[in-house]
Amino acid sequence: MKLTRPTVFSTLTCAFCKQVEYLLEKKGIKYDKIMLDNDLETRNELHKITGATTVPITYIGGKFYVGWTPKLIQAINSYEGE
Repeated sequence: MKLTRPTVFSTLTCAFCKQVEYLLEKKGIKYDKIMLDNDLETRNELHKITGATTVPITYIGGKFYVGWTPKLIQAINSYEGE
């Protein structure tokens, strides 16, 4: 999986995904959004990379973050571009 800028992996019903997107937008960070509802291939690939089967999964600063966590919030707040 080759990612070149911040990316939010989401589903239609994920409330925490919307929180991630809101913070990225508030900080003026451009990002890609990949919906996983019907994308089993990407879900499986993310599971191999992160070990997670839940969303949000956020790629930022060269790392993957699972969930809406203080570490993710810190990564977004300190992000200066890739």
